[in-house]
Amino acid sequence: MTVDVVVPVYKHLEFTMQCLRSVLEHGGPALGRLIIINDASPEKELMRHLEGLRRDDGRVRLLVNRVNKGFVHTANLGLSLGEDDVVLLNSDARLTKGALDELLGCLHCDVFAAVSPLSNNATLCSVPTFQEASPVKMLEGVPLELGGIPRATVMPTLNGFCIAFRRKALATLGLFDPKFSPGYHEENDWSQRARAAGWKVARANRAVVLHHGGASFHAARARLDVVHGRRLVARYPNYLDETEQFARSPLSGVAARAVRFSMNRLRVRLPVSTMDELERARFLGNTMVAEAVTETMGEACHWAQVPLAAKIAPDVTVVRGVGRWPATSVLVTLIDHTTPLDEVGLPAQLALSQGIVTNSEGLATRIRLELAQPPHRVTVATKDDHLPFLQLLRKVALSPDAEILERATRYALEHPDRPDDDLKADASAA
Repeated sequence: MTVDVVVPVYKHLEFTMQCLRSVLEHGGPALGRLIIINDASPEKELMRHLEGLRRDDGRVRLLVNRVNKGFVHTANLGLSLGEDDVVLLNSDARLTKGALDELLGCLHCDVFAAVSPLSNNATLCSVPTFQEASPVKMLEGVPLELGGIPRATVMPTLNGFCIAFRRKALATLGLFDPKFSPGYHEENDWSQRARAAGWKVARANRAVVLHHGGASFHAARARLDVVHGRRLVARYPNYLDETEQFARSPLSGVAARAVRFSMNRLRVRLPVSTMDELERARFLGNTMVAEAVTETMGEACHWAQVPLAAKIAPDVTVVRGVGRWPATSVLVTLIDHTTPLDEVGLPAQLALSQGIVTNSEGLATRIRLELAQPPHRVTVATKDDHLPFLQLLRKVALSPDAEILERATRYALEHPDRPDDDLKADASAA
């Protein structure tokens, strides 16, 4: 299987040539044609470079608009060419090695109409910080461990900087709506049409495409966002709510957690109220960013030089017994000799936990028997051996249990405003 890559270009010679060269360098066997459409660029130097690229590589096709038609019309022209699947790529984006192959493979791993990759700057696809832009250099050349996380995460919408389209979906649904010309929110509208027709759109969690961002629309950006955003919401009144619900679900952060772990920046919120827990925090400090959930040991942590980050948005929250955790976080429950196994809501919370940690084999056996927990979900980490705890955190970051994540996501959406002091009642009803 091969895929065409369509790149509309207008300005920004440096970004554009980096983009095009990355496609030719990293496209691999999956690349059929690189279709470049010059949308009447005012930069004559850009056209000379494009013509040189066409002469040097037989995979390059170059089209030129006589007048500037805007992104939507130009993208539609490129998407309408050929019979293969097609990737639409912004000219300020750059493919990384293996990204095109993975986009194509992910596209066909389910009933996906289209998928978007991970990026440093792509809102719902952003890593290492979800929904926040980071500089390109943050991910450039960084080896990432992404093989263990789910290959795709179904989302309410795509990100237009890079979209791999299934040709059959384009033939059925049509192209971008010209009413969103010259651009902005056209991909969101197309995503809603696809979902309404029974297709899915998703994030490809193992493909990375770098994105500078901000190179299009310039001063008109804010106005287009408002005007086209209103049109989008008028057509799809649930769009904003669905996007917000996804953003606050545990599923949304799967890829960002894995990327942060690869960068030794996994964010762990854990209780630190005893010397044993202080030692655990010290042990994690070399590879992770930890946050103590109690203040009583704050000074001790300071003197012990434990790198605790204040008020972080955690990737993994460790809770002793029944307790509150952020809706977007993976949950690990800590059970020691002070935790009553008949505590109200504990079985329900364990059903939402990615892992269970205890400090003795005897207690682990009781948890397996009395609380009916499978052996592989119970980890024993003693005060003298914190390595199993680190391995558990690695597992939930890189290979989270999809079924538990789905369950926790449903719980988070059904309990968006659960009070801090009333988790027991919520957990009992989960």
